[in-house]
Amino acid sequence: MKAKPWQIALIVIGLAVGLVSAAWFVLGGDEVQLDRRYFLIDVETGDIYDVDSKKYRLVLPAMHPESGRVVLVGVQKDATGVWFVPPRDLESVRQLDKSVQVKAIDPATGVVVNPAGKPKRYATK
Repeated sequence: MKAKPWQIALIVIGLAVGLVSAAWFVLGGDEVQLDRRYFLIDVETGDIYDVDSKKYRLVLPAMHPESGRVVLVGVQKDATGVWFVPPRDLESVRQLDKSVQVKAIDPATGVVVNPAGKPKRYATK
């Protein structure tokens, strides 16, 4: 069977589109950069920890790096600069051990009421 001119043109256009798409994929486009940092707060003291996600993979609520007690939950800063515990992490506050005294956050709203200064770098001993 002999190919018709329109069939040859369609094949050539398809190959050209495929090559351009492959070149765009390999050479172009922006690389997605995920944030390497996230923040945790000690619900008892208000200490905020800056955690490098490449170095530490933690399950929340997390253990305090010095005391070994499970008192750390996720915290974020809103557009106005106020620290707060997001709803998902606020739910985990309710599941902490009964001996944990939640003094640094408002358990109803998640707003941090007693931040203890600038975030510290999270590092285990």
